[in-house]
Amino acid sequence: MLVNVAVFAPLRDVFTYRWPEHLGEPVAGIRVRVPLGRGTRLGLVRSVTDTLPLGLDKERVLEVIDRLDCAPCYDERRTRWLERLQRYYLAPEGEVWEMALSWALSRDAALLECPRLERLPKQFKPLEAAWHGHRRALKRETVIARVEVPHANWLLDQALRLGVIELRRGGSAVKVQPIREAPHALTARQAGALQAIMAAGETFAPFLLFGCTGSGKTEVYLQAASRWIEQGRQVLVLVPEIGLTPMWLQRVCSRFGSSVGVWHSGLSQREKWSMISRLDEIDVLVGTRSALFLPLPRLAMIVVDEEHDASFKQQEGVRYSARDAAVLLAQELGIPIVLGSATPSLESWRLAKEGQYRLLKLPERIAAPAPPEPEIIDLRSCDQEVLISPQLAEAMQKVLDQGEQMILFLNRRGFAPALQCCSCGHIAECPHCSMRLTLHRRVSRLRCHFCNYARKVTPACDACGESELLPLGEGTERIEDWLSERFPAYRFARFDRDSVRSMPALQEVLQEFSKGRIHGLIGTQMLVKGHHFPNVTLVGVLNADLGMGLPDFRAGERWWQQMVQVMGRCGRGEQAGRVLIQTRMPDAVWLKRLCPGREQRVLDDELQLRRALGFPPYARWVRLVFSSRRHASAWGVAESMGEILRKQSKQWDVDLVGPMNCPIERLAGCFRVELMVRDGHRQSLPWKLAPLLEHLDAGPAVRVQVDVDPYDLM
Repeated sequence: MLVNVAVFAPLRDVFTYRWPEHLGEPVAGIRVRVPLGRGTRLGLVRSVTDTLPLGLDKERVLEVIDRLDCAPCYDERRTRWLERLQRYYLAPEGEVWEMALSWALSRDAALLECPRLERLPKQFKPLEAAWHGHRRALKRETVIARVEVPHANWLLDQALRLGVIELRRGGSAVKVQPIREAPHALTARQAGALQAIMAAGETFAPFLLFGCTGSGKTEVYLQAASRWIEQGRQVLVLVPEIGLTPMWLQRVCSRFGSSVGVWHSGLSQREKWSMISRLDEIDVLVGTRSALFLPLPRLAMIVVDEEHDASFKQQEGVRYSARDAAVLLAQELGIPIVLGSATPSLESWRLAKEGQYRLLKLPERIAAPAPPEPEIIDLRSCDQEVLISPQLAEAMQKVLDQGEQMILFLNRRGFAPALQCCSCGHIAECPHCSMRLTLHRRVSRLRCHFCNYARKVTPACDACGESELLPLGEGTERIEDWLSERFPAYRFARFDRDSVRSMPALQEVLQEFSKGRIHGLIGTQMLVKGHHFPNVTLVGVLNADLGMGLPDFRAGERWWQQMVQVMGRCGRGEQAGRVLIQTRMPDAVWLKRLCPGREQRVLDDELQLRRALGFPPYARWVRLVFSSRRHASAWGVAESMGEILRKQSKQWDVDLVGPMNCPIERLAGCFRVELMVRDGHRQSLPWKLAPLLEHLDAGPAVRVQVDVDPYDLM
């Protein structure tokens, strides 16, 4: 018996192996351990066959080493869904399965007990070595490491099935204990949206819930979820950032109690295993994009909150969009999906305008004043070194005096984005990237925010030896220092990836702010997504110019979405709020688009511009990035691929741009060269590229990254 295995590696081939009888009956869809090169790899059995591939010598076929699953990891519908993802994103098959099944690795953290160690049946005697005569519970990975047989996983699974080994049940990973709350009364608009969603029943129906910040989108999600739970079904809620999960858990647990699950990268392996072992019992699962791959057995509805957010696009490995993948999953399962946002992506807006998504609108806030009009502060009239304008400082003092709270937004971590020598002008740069090093003064380090390189701050310039070093610009750390000096009687906290490094730390900051013990937060983009703080009456944007001048056609769209979300954190309680925006470009077009109520007009105008330019979402682009330690190697492979694509471009009716250096030319020690293939009719790409990539021989020195529907063009 032979099996074809998609090996968990960036390889585009499927490999054939012999199936040994002692591993039971082979089944497609299970994980196995196989020999590959000089080592071993995990892989997924894609098919079982008796036929050798042409040209393959039977004597050279290697044998499967171990079997990791008794039954297939996914059912037929989810398998078809992943196959569609693999074809669309032009990813190696094994890499897709490795990404999707990463949740299964948490099984290694399961605790196992052997209560009858001295009476183990003969076939399970090798397991004795794991416990060394003790009866304590051991992690599964510890047992596997101690058992000296190659098929230890399969042996252990058989022992568990027969009850020789017992599995200790883990506790819940959800630590929230909220006060139970009853559903809120819905407005007419909310009730209409809920009715439309539930009318879809058990059929594929995509909805775009377009509502301003504070319009009650979450309540619509929760009441729809409640209807499905009453029918014994499950609901999946995807959020873009780990930072949003505490807020969502608080709301969901207050409504549904202990039948709530959570999934994100901040969980330990043991917490993940606890969640996997009780998937049948969960009513609502809240998680980041990887939660999409958990095999919820009774899934009836998917919610994608803040669907526009860039965090839903994976930027490493298989570069998939979790939002688009969720829509495909809903299609395969035949269930409704709700995409919610106050600033929808142009991709979703176009589909809603064309009738492929049903548009549901919530244009007004609930039980709160209308969103405030932004007040623009021209920094050109202030001193060059000013961090906080007099107008903003005065507004901050007033808010603090009244016992209210504020949020300051600056999308830049650290103390300063650069450190310059005033004597020779030298600026410290990363030795591995084409980027400046960011100054983190509290820990006296210069760090690269791209490759994580860090070094100590030296007292003298690296180039000339002088000690005249000047921090350029401002980051959240610098603003926190300014606030502490200006308002020493009040408490402030940063909310960025440097200060909030774990889920407990994140939850502590949010709880302290919600209880009023922290008077102001200074944060990056992770602060402005979906949080609800009723006592915040002032939002200050410290540098609105950041992100507007990037060489990326989506830069304006992303900037507008971010600003609207920032403004939406203000005035959500009984008191009206103020939004003050500092800028050195007060006449910029995008600033004039921030008035509340203009969101639909802004989306329509930008969509019209994209159509005229032939840009996404009216075109489909595929970005190929070739990276290598040697620039010549990357350029050579990119040039060869470019020649092949130029010969095909007329037949496919596509445009080719490049090869050219990426805007960030060097990253983590590798030079980067790109090709951009653009299909204005959305007919040929990405599928026409698949055979070319399968036969592309880039060699071991060059890595090829394929990004379908690229979101980051840097």
